[in-house]
Amino acid sequence: KNKISADYYHAGLNNESRERKQQAWKSGKTRVIVSTNAFGMGIDKSDVRIVVHLDLPDSIEAYFQEAGRAGRDGKKAYSVILYHNLDKIKLKQRIDRSFPDIKKIVQVYNALGNYFQIAIGSGKDLVLDFNLIDFSSQYKFNILIAYNCLKILEREGYIQLTEELDNPSKIHFLYNKNDLYKFQVANANYDSFIKLLLRSYTGVFNNFVAIDERVLAKKSNTDIKTIRKYLQGLNNNKVIRYIPQKKTPLIIYTEQRLEEKALFISKANYHDRKVRFTQRIEAMLNYAESDNKCRSQLLLNYFGEKNAYRCGKCDVCQKRNELNLSKYEFDLILEELKKILIEKNSTVDFLVDNISIKKEDKILKVIQWLLDNDKVKYTENKKLRWT
Repeated sequence: KNKISADYYHAGLNNESRERKQQAWKSGKTRVIVSTNAFGMGIDKSDVRIVVHLDLPDSIEAYFQEAGRAGRDGKKAYSVILYHNLDKIKLKQRIDRSFPDIKKIVQVYNALGNYFQIAIGSGKDLVLDFNLIDFSSQYKFNILIAYNCLKILEREGYIQLTEELDNPSKIHFLYNKNDLYKFQVANANYDSFIKLLLRSYTGVFNNFVAIDERVLAKKSNTDIKTIRKYLQGLNNNKVIRYIPQKKTPLIIYTEQRLEEKALFISKANYHDRKVRFTQRIEAMLNYAESDNKCRSQLLLNYFGEKNAYRCGKCDVCQKRNELNLSKYEFDLILEELKKILIEKNSTVDFLVDNISIKKEDKILKVIQWLLDNDKVKYTENKKLRWT
């Protein structure tokens, strides 16, 4: 309509659509892509000129990674965050949604067992198709809170939630190494195939590991049908647990269903993570709302570089440059103005007379900057107050 070649991208697309959209964007056929943050990871495109965030990222790390997709060719590029006060409120609400009350986590765990009709003391290694929307609706859970409860339960090792819409095949060896060796000796027809699995994938004795039957077929110079026959045979002999590729999310019970009183949520997986998550969100909000410190400095300070210089290019620096003040002068005047106005409302004349730098034009520029950025406001009696 506006002669702009644009497209969309999200994780729910099938592989063919993803590949087609990525190639069109990389080649320049598509100039604008509207996407979730699923797009761009690992895609090498150097001439991205602008990244626009329509949501506040939940951490500076996430923002830095996403913004870093622009300007990889070394030329001027921009990263812009569009937000308003409601976005800040929504971001803070993510803390409680990401870390629901412990009672809610227990409630979701019990509901999950009832949903699948699993008796207490049973269910270990069960693999079940899972519809989060149906589950949340049936038990009247907020879908995001239910999801985050399940992720906490997953971190504790009680369940595994596979979220991919196109789940790859998975295997998990149920035999230990000694019993597996005995099986190989007694079943020579499986010996070379078991060795192929062990050479191709690590961690198969500890948990489910994603596999690709096509890769195994190529390595063994056979067809996929034969590979699946071997996998199913090992599954039937209870040597491995084999989950063929599925296009729906799965719940895997990695432990038997426990009684409510036996369910334990560790401090490391709950409280400590919540504290770190809160700190990351507060740092992101501080970055977005800051209007008196160079954004490049803020980013580098966050990542531990304390002696970073002003970039001179970000929105904060550009506004500062218009004032024709040195960083030292601006920071000193700003700090003294803030100290006075926090203590009491004051007239402009009073402020000019009580700032240590005796240059009225520079003081007035900083006051105007504070007014423009809503840091100070005039009262009814023409005094300035710190907001």
